[in-house]
Amino acid sequence: MNIRPITRCCSCKAARRASSPWVPLNLFGIAPKADFVHTGTWSKKAIGEAKRYGTARTVASSEDKEFQLYPKLDKSMFDPTAAYAHITTNNTIEGTRFRELPDTGSVPLVGRHVFQYFKRVSTT
Repeated sequence: MNIRPITRCCSCKAARRASSPWVPLNLFGIAPKADFVHTGTWSKKAIGEAKRYGTARTVASSEDKEFQLYPKLDKSMFDPTAAYAHITTNNTIEGTRFRELPDTGSVPLVGRHVFQYFKRVSTT
């Protein structure tokens, strides 16, 4: 899967919305806040779940483009005190996906990536 050596990876099987609450419940800790990249239906659900337990800040969105492209991201957009940064790596409904994982600086990156395992051939 070409995961960077310093990356910690946890893969959890859950159906649709059932996977959303476990992220904030387990990662919020002392500072219950997270940064989100809003790119469609599934990120909207993740943002809603996080708001139930803490602060969910949207750092970028492609809603104005009807989620047909992903917003450009820079690590300066992410709050270094956030518990995590969340992206939806592929939006099965909108038909878009991240081609590269964003640099979130020191903020741990959480990605929702259903139906993406073993489907892409890496050329890097």
